Amino acid sequence: MEPLVALLHMVIAIMTFSKANTTVCTLRGEPVHPELWKDGDIIVGGVFSFHSSWEIRQLTYSIMPPPLKCISLNFRDFQYAQSMLFAIEEINNSSTLLPGVSLGYKIYDTCGSVAVGVRAAMALANGYEKMSVEGPCTKHAEVQAIIGDTTSSACMAISKGIGPFKLPLV
Repeated sequence: MEPLVALLHMVIAIMTFSKANTTVCTLRGEPVHPELWKDGDIIVGGVFSFHSSWEIRQLTYSIMPPPLKCISLNFRDFQYAQSMLFAIEEINNSSTLLPGVSLGYKIYDTCGSVAVGVRAAMALANGYEKMSVEGPCTKHAEVQAIIGDTTSSACMAISKGIGPFKLPLV
């Protein structure tokens, strides 16, 4: 029950302090899509390492490398992601916790790679739509908070990347 109450407090704080802007930014590179997602009024991001390693490939450096091919399932992080989904569903199913507000989620798999974790966090912060407008990039964050990776080195890299966006990493 304590994690549920903590998540509820975080959502209420986010609702209080978040601002919506209408400016949309330009996406650089290819879009990164989440492995698990659900729409809602407030979206919570997740960055977990469902796999603990990836297949080693010989790179030629003449073309862009293909995405990592993940191997070796990591049950511990998968259980953390399932706990996050359970807490969100419990909040959504309760008529007293957040009446009239639904929580959604976008969860990415990092394959145990810090670089993939940072890229996923950037996708959570910026979104992955290919739209652009003239002027400064002041778009509202795609998610309101990120539930972070379980390793400290990945969390440190992610927090450095999303720090300027004032996006909390739990």
